[in-house]
Amino acid sequence: MSKNRDFLLEIGTEEIPAGYLAESACQLVEKMKQMLDNEAIGCQGEIKCFYTPRRLVLFIGGLDLKQSIRFETVKGPPVKVAFLEDGQPSKAAISFSGRMGIPVKKLETVKTDKGSYVVARKEVGGQNTSEILIKRIPEIITGIAFPKSMRWGTGEIYYARPVRWLVAVFGAEHLKISLDGIESSPESFGNRHMGNIAIPINNADISSYIDSMKKGGVIVDPEQRKAKICKKIKAHEAITGRKWDGDQSLLDTVTNLVESVELVEGSFDSNFLSIPEPILVTSMKSHQKYFPLSDASGKLTNRFLVVHNGSEEIEDVVVQGNERVLNARLNDAKFFWEEDRKIKLSDRVEDLKKTVFQEKLGSYFDKIQRIRSTAGYLAKQLNLSSKDENNLDRSAFLSKADLLTEMVGEFPSLQGIMGGEYARVDGEEDVVALALNEQYLPRFSGDRLPSTLTGALLALSDKADTVAGCFSAGLIPTGSQDPYALRRMSLGMIRILEDMKIMINVTDLFKQGLNLFKGDVETVHTSLMTFFTERVSNYYLNKDYAYDVIEAVISTGLDIMSNISQKLDSLSAIREKAWFQDAVTIIERTQNILKGAGTISGNIDETLFNEKEELELNSLLKNAEKIIKEYLEKKDYSELTKEYAKIFSEPVHRFFDKVLINVPDKAVRENRLCLMKAINDLYTKKVADLSRIVQGVNRS
Repeated sequence: MSKNRDFLLEIGTEEIPAGYLAESACQLVEKMKQMLDNEAIGCQGEIKCFYTPRRLVLFIGGLDLKQSIRFETVKGPPVKVAFLEDGQPSKAAISFSGRMGIPVKKLETVKTDKGSYVVARKEVGGQNTSEILIKRIPEIITGIAFPKSMRWGTGEIYYARPVRWLVAVFGAEHLKISLDGIESSPESFGNRHMGNIAIPINNADISSYIDSMKKGGVIVDPEQRKAKICKKIKAHEAITGRKWDGDQSLLDTVTNLVESVELVEGSFDSNFLSIPEPILVTSMKSHQKYFPLSDASGKLTNRFLVVHNGSEEIEDVVVQGNERVLNARLNDAKFFWEEDRKIKLSDRVEDLKKTVFQEKLGSYFDKIQRIRSTAGYLAKQLNLSSKDENNLDRSAFLSKADLLTEMVGEFPSLQGIMGGEYARVDGEEDVVALALNEQYLPRFSGDRLPSTLTGALLALSDKADTVAGCFSAGLIPTGSQDPYALRRMSLGMIRILEDMKIMINVTDLFKQGLNLFKGDVETVHTSLMTFFTERVSNYYLNKDYAYDVIEAVISTGLDIMSNISQKLDSLSAIREKAWFQDAVTIIERTQNILKGAGTISGNIDETLFNEKEELELNSLLKNAEKIIKEYLEKKDYSELTKEYAKIFSEPVHRFFDKVLINVPDKAVRENRLCLMKAINDLYTKKVADLSRIVQGVNRS
């Protein structure tokens, strides 16, 4: 007789929002794993979850029939309380043994830091798995957290959408589970649009279940639904020559909106093609979840694809319904486009004084002025031409004006994009229009970057202002809360600075931004830079650099982001070289002698040298400064490190062997410390603090 069985749970609901499904499935799996672990129920197979809008399906392969038997130790009263002077058990011992269900003579004693205690070792477990599942499954179901939940009818539970049926099968045994008045049954239900037929579930075999559901018009595996959608789209492309843009986010959403996959093509009035393409695409994707189609040249057509739940017999009805809805929406968009163009972007800016950006940070008009100030600072740092500087300032001035348009009010995701479109028809410079279009890039991890320097500097100015402003106002992210997306904005800044090789000192950029707000700039700046440095560290950890190399480089400060990546590449490539270890040792030895010396200030006084070793080191230092500078200008950090080790390795060790630094003469002592500091600073202030490098261990 088998010692384990498969288990299948189906939670049938009204349509759950597409964005909830993947996360709720993960929660269901994790909660089940935790329960099995807590209850000591073994599982010989895999645990996985499938889902459609109307169901969450949990499958467990090879679940043990019973709990494992284990022994549990329970501490009782102290020995001196449990037994009388003659060794007979006291009332306390008798009472404890009774509660534990074992004879007094089976009680044991253990010694602890607080003395000797009586303990009971009792056997626990061995309960039937089916009994535990019946008890615990309702807790697991109701324990799933959704972004928003609801209560319905006279029931008591909150869930994403009303629960309509339950199926729980352990092998061939139907478990009787009750949830808020719903009793589990051996029946599931098929596609609502194909008759919603009852489907008997006779056992927990996953293959049989999947096949049975397919007959009822339900593809329970989201990956299979996605693959089928892609296959149908490719087939349609091959026939018509019209192409989908490959938007994976839209594909994921549509996959979670249907239980079966049928594909139809619809069209809209070609006159709407006079509207800017982003408006049409957003209307189709964001609101209707359609796949826009382009011709072979990449130009948007008036055709789109719809994935629906129904059968082929109702295709005409589906097409007509979706065309009617989209044409109505595009009529609205066309009206907004024409109305918005009656007022120039520049004429809207003044009205931004009435629109709050953030309660503590003023209006959007205030934000524009700060963005212009930061953009001007960046322009000066990069020595932009007067024309480029004017274009950047104009972009900053117009950057938030589209927030007051009807179009952005209807389609918030088009902010910035519509600013660029309206700027073009207003006759603004092309570079200004493009910068407005790209000012929010990158919007998320992996998103594209601005294509122009003007767009990149506008995006930097905007993001830096938001980060600096929120820190100045005390709106600092916590471990789980980041309402103003400061982590995402910081990551966007890092990517722009590094990938586009913009030579701006981040530390100075944030200080400039903080000076535009009231408060203790130095204290806030320290806090902000700690936060931003953590983002930089995480960014490079995700790019698979070793943690100690990252710490060595960024501990010396955040200067130019592209320099940081070059340093990381160089040090990662040479860290196993013998001369790299020599450089590490030089930094460690000079740093160790400086640790207990307090603040070392002033310049080296050559008249105080009286040992040939320190004279030699000082001479080498002066020559090394020129050599190091040349390598820094070339950003050749590998050769720089090699040369540093070559110059100082033997002389520094010889100096420590022959010269006593901590002499009674204060002037001589401090002068020698200044020499050590100069040698240390020559590398650590310009490249990395190599004392943070971990040698001889796994650094991944």
